[in-house]
Amino acid sequence: MPDDVTLSIESYIDRLNKAHAELHGAHAQAHEREHHDQMVALEKAELGNKEWRSAANEWRGAMQDRESRFALRSEVEALEKRLDALEDANIKRVTEEGQRIVLEAEEKRHEERRQGSMQWRIGIVVGVISASAAIFVSIVMQLVNMPRT
Repeated sequence: MPDDVTLSIESYIDRLNKAHAELHGAHAQAHEREHHDQMVALEKAELGNKEWRSAANEWRGAMQDRESRFALRSEVEALEKRLDALEDANIKRVTEEGQRIVLEAEEKRHEERRQGSMQWRIGIVVGVISASAAIFVSIVMQLVNMPRT
């Protein structure tokens, strides 16, 4: 028949297991949120880039129509160069922004994993210390209760 100390140790171990499971679940949820946030950021960047390209293509078409009717070829070529430079600059900006967003998400994920790992380690250390203390107390109690001969 288990004594109160054994039941207390088992209860404590059960609480530690439950706390560990909760931390693990919270870590998994944080990872899922991070993954979702990265996907949303990438989708927004892709949508913005598509919209910008569509607008740039529409603008380019309008400029080509104007060239055939009104503008000199040299003027249109100058406009196309400026537009290409703007498009390249925007593509570069969007790419850098996407990379920055991904890097921030990776840094956030790394920090959350580091914190989760640290919490997990602390839980293990506390559990081991508590279990060791309980074993020590149990041994001392058995020695105190042992008949002297």
